[in-house]
Amino acid sequence: MRIALIGDRNPSVRAHRAIPVALVRAGESLGLAVEGTWLATEGIPLPPDGALEGFDGVWCVPASPYRSTEAALAAIGWP
Repeated sequence: MRIALIGDRNPSVRAHRAIPVALVRAGESLGLAVEGTWLATEGIPLPPDGALEGFDGVWCVPASPYRSTEAALAAIGWP
């Protein structure tokens, strides 16, 4: 299972360090391989269609302001 982690990764933010670990642990408890992939907001095209293909879900991570709030919101609304 692939999860797009939408946000501008900052190693000083506790949640940014913890979320990938939490995904792996949740996957282990369910017997699934779970991979979180960071997508920086300024790198997400509008509309985000191609950038999010192949992901099973998106997680808009905390710690704003985002470099591109518009891209973060578009990713959240992506079907």
